Amino acid sequence: MKVNYVETDGKAHLRVTFEYCEGEHYYKYSGWKRIWTIHTLYDEPLDKTNVDDLHRLFADLVRVWYESHLRRNRDVLIKYLKQTFEKVETFNQ
Repeated sequence: MKVNYVETDGKAHLRVTFEYCEGEHYYKYSGWKRIWTIHTLYDEPLDKTNVDDLHRLFADLVRVWYESHLRRNRDVLIKYLKQTFEKVETFNQ
């Protein structure tokens, strides 16, 4: 999870993103590469940022993460992220 201050259209925004590795893929000439996915959890201008919304966001995310951890199944967390939040980017590294 990353919390960043970014400038968009001349205004400072608070952006919370979640980044995780979906797996690996073999490329003929460059070898094994990891496939990363980024979801935007929260993106609001600083003057409109609501701490209660952030608290609810983190509470729900931690609850699902903990369930995923207890079940030893990361698919629970990934399914929640895919259903609930916008996917921003997928890239190889």
